[in-house]
Amino acid sequence: MMGGATTTLSGMRMNYACDDGYGYGDVDQSAKIWTLFFQSDGSPEVIEVPVRTAWF
Repeated sequence: MMGGATTTLSGMRMNYACDDGYGYGDVDQSAKIWTLFFQSDGSPEVIEVPVRTAWF
C-alpha cells in the first residue's frame, strides 16, 4: 500500500506498488477471487487482474 500523495487514473488513486507495476483503486473483495486494476510498468493499458498475494 502506498502512502502520501500519488497519481490518479480514471478517478482511481494509485494505491499499490508491485514489483512489475501499480495497482489502482481499492481491491474488490466481493467475490471469492479478489481483483484490482493493474498497470504494468511501461504499459498504457490498465486491466482488472486477480490478486495473487495480500499482506495485512
